[in-house]
Amino acid sequence: MDLVNTELIENSNEYVELIANKDIRAGTELCQALGKYFWAAYYRSKWSDDKASMPDLMRMMRAKQVYEIDDAYLTNISDQYIDNNNILKKIKEFEFWSPETVHIPNNLINHQASCYMAAVLQCLAHIPALTRIFTETNLLDNSLLTNGASVFLYINIVNY
Repeated sequence: MDLVNTELIENSNEYVELIANKDIRAGTELCQALGKYFWAAYYRSKWSDDKASMPDLMRMMRAKQVYEIDDAYLTNISDQYIDNNNILKKIKEFEFWSPETVHIPNNLINHQASCYMAAVLQCLAHIPALTRIFTETNLLDNSLLTNGASVFLYINIVNY
């Protein structure tokens, strides 16, 4: 890690900058450590894979040591990867409406300036994959479905 002489930071304009974190002589190679988040994301499909190759296993264990990546974090990354793949499969499966589908919500009541919100809800409700994932699966985290959350309200309107 003593070769690392640069780091990526987010500046006040939300741009990512490469800055020197120690003096660098002209002609010296710039070295950047990829960091915990890179390695966790890079191997997200392999953390829980029993069939990972030996070189991958060695790199994974080295990254885990160097960046002090704990098992709970790795489990979370792996679970998110699996959930994302499940949602992707459902998006492909739910590309079209099933024949018995009634396209709702229609004729939402306008209250003051809510016509724009009603238009957005009607557009979202007519996207088969989005609406069917919310209403026909349990792929979403329960925290999204708490009373008052936007997803919860959307599902209630669509199912009304």
